[in-house]
Amino acid sequence: MKRRNFVLFLILSIFLYLILVFRLFYLQVLKGDYYKHLSKRNYIRRRIIYSQRGDILDRRNQSLAYDVPEYAIFLDPQIIQEKEVVENTLKNLKEIFGIEISIQSLLNKSNSIEPILIKKLTDQSEIDKFYNNSYRLPGVFINMIPKRFYPMGEECAHIIGYVGYPTKKHLEEYKDRIFHQSLVGKQGLESSLERFLQGSVGVEELIVNAVGKVVGVYKQTSPKKGNTVVLTVDSRVQKIAYEVFRDSGHKAGAVLIIKADSGEVIAMVSYPSFDPNKIYDMWEEYVNDPLTPLFNRALQAYYPPGSVIKVGLAVGLLQEGVAPKDGVVCKGSFPLGGKVFYCWKRGGHGWVNLKTAIRDSCDVYFYHYCYYRLGPRKMESILKQFSFGESVPFELPNASGILPNPEWKRKGKRTVVWWGYGKYVHRARIPKSDIASAVFDGYGNNQRRCYL
Repeated sequence: MKRRNFVLFLILSIFLYLILVFRLFYLQVLKGDYYKHLSKRNYIRRRIIYSQRGDILDRRNQSLAYDVPEYAIFLDPQIIQEKEVVENTLKNLKEIFGIEISIQSLLNKSNSIEPILIKKLTDQSEIDKFYNNSYRLPGVFINMIPKRFYPMGEECAHIIGYVGYPTKKHLEEYKDRIFHQSLVGKQGLESSLERFLQGSVGVEELIVNAVGKVVGVYKQTSPKKGNTVVLTVDSRVQKIAYEVFRDSGHKAGAVLIIKADSGEVIAMVSYPSFDPNKIYDMWEEYVNDPLTPLFNRALQAYYPPGSVIKVGLAVGLLQEGVAPKDGVVCKGSFPLGGKVFYCWKRGGHGWVNLKTAIRDSCDVYFYHYCYYRLGPRKMESILKQFSFGESVPFELPNASGILPNPEWKRKGKRTVVWWGYGKYVHRARIPKSDIASAVFDGYGNNQRRCYL
């Protein structure tokens, strides 16, 4: 009985083994090519999960810039190698969305890793259209990409700036933090605070079947949002300053409101301005506008400092031994080199000393003492100590200005004296025999102030 059972067990084992061998032969040899093809149709799709940039808030936590979701359809570059599949997909894309794309253009865009952007979806109906036809679009999928929104538009444009797609330099600098559809700062605080505002993208590796349907998640790394930045700007004051300047009738100019005790910028307006929400749609119009709305007049333009330099020059006069009680009689003008330079008060201030000259902003007092007691070298030295001609430590780039001196004059073979520290320098010719150099400021063609 035991022998019989053993024989039956042996026969059954051999039979099962033969079945297993035949099945393996059938799958690997007879049907090998078929299942190999099917396996290729199930693959890992690498999808970038784009991170949000950090919000920009005013001093009262009102939003000045934040991200909103925007959806787009992408094509997996792996299906480009499957000619029949990609041809059907492109045919259906044309039929469903009216998009005409050639295989060659896909090959030009493809780097074999990053999904190829096909179309941004503008409304819910287009999203629904995709999902209703997704079975006809293998290798095509929807992904969310960030879109920046600026609620104040033109009113705060030169402070906040705008964003765009990264350059090669951005991709190298931020490496794994951004990808080709990430947004990076191009101007304003969006650019200068990029390292804080920029988040880090996430990566999702999905298992996709032959018709492009996701059947599982292989691996996932979550994105990280950028840091929130809070400004000293008050959006209420900013709005008022912009509207007042806009309604004033002036074509161009700037407004800067600073808290005197701390240096906090409460508002900064450059006019005309631009809408950062429409910057690329209206780029040509902005670039060709003769009033240059993209130019930040509050920080990049050159302006004469006016009577601000009197404080620094007063310190220099005290250091040179001029007593506060020493003074001159202001008759409203100061003759020099065959020219007459006027005080802002044409009738004159009468007797003025240092205290009353600063109080009344008397030009003749400073014409006289700066010419006879300081001269151009000492004037340059004292004004440098007050940081004239230097850029201001600030989160946004700003012009450094010009501080004229005798070398600057001789280098340019100038036979003039200057007033103004900027791009548009007013000139008054004076013989070299009468003066080596002079530094001026001024308020316009009718009021000329010379500090010698």
